[in-house]
Amino acid sequence: MTDQLTIQAAKENRLGLIFGLTAIFVWAALPSVSALGIKAHISPLQIVFLRFIVAGPVLLYVALRGPNTLADWGKALLLTCGAGAPYLLLVTSGLQYAPASHGGVIVPGAMILVSLIAGHLFLAEYITKTKALGVLFIILGLGFLALNATTGDASTIVKGDLMFVFGGFLWAGYTVLLRLWAIDGLLVTARVSLLSLIMVTAMYGVGYIESFENIPVFDIVIQGLWQGVFSVLVALIAFNKAVAYLGVAKSTVLTALMPVFATIFAYLILDEVPQGFEWAGLVFIMAGVAVSVSNRTDKIRREATAKT
Repeated sequence: MTDQLTIQAAKENRLGLIFGLTAIFVWAALPSVSALGIKAHISPLQIVFLRFIVAGPVLLYVALRGPNTLADWGKALLLTCGAGAPYLLLVTSGLQYAPASHGGVIVPGAMILVSLIAGHLFLAEYITKTKALGVLFIILGLGFLALNATTGDASTIVKGDLMFVFGGFLWAGYTVLLRLWAIDGLLVTARVSLLSLIMVTAMYGVGYIESFENIPVFDIVIQGLWQGVFSVLVALIAFNKAVAYLGVAKSTVLTALMPVFATIFAYLILDEVPQGFEWAGLVFIMAGVAVSVSNRTDKIRREATAKT
């Protein structure tokens, strides 16, 4: 009996890792895939449109389920600003000025930085010594990136990096509000996608988003599939499965790998090689993310132990 339980536990761990890494790979590759769209002369607005013109209808049924009061949709609208069309437009626009490797590291780094501060101020999640170390690493990393970006012709990168930082701020606001309101993750994703679809459709209808007629169909399909199907639907379901098999603590640790894989994908897909202080900046931010996530995981373990 014990052997059977051990085998079952090992199987669940393997499945959890497969699902978790699938989600992390998809999300980590997103900056590089979006940058490919920019290189193919697809504008940031068009990329945002392609994401939600696919994800919105796919998740429409889910979006219309659950509580439907005005207050519920008001919350969804506010969350849309943090994780929907406004957020994605800001981050995608940053790819016009800064490398995808910066976006894949700065956005989660800035998100964790702001989330820790907001959690301390509003959620009674006090900043411990370990959290403070993670914050210090992230700030040092951002400083090294800024130092590198102010040298020579790289000064224009500052604009893109700042967009990534503010994108991380928006994402942090989304995560803090999600914890405050305790709304189902799939329902939120569906409603954010639907409201974003309404926004981008209105913008396209009034001519604010340019036509796709001069863009190759292949590039449109790639962006539509990766943005709207893989990043929104496949990765979300895979990560939820990972949580079911591994638990919250182990699944959370996996998210610390996202900046690392984002940098690797930027090299493999875009041939982006960090230069000078970029190496120090990216490594410090990755370390800050890992330390912060590890600290949060320890807290989850302590709470689970206390309950038992």
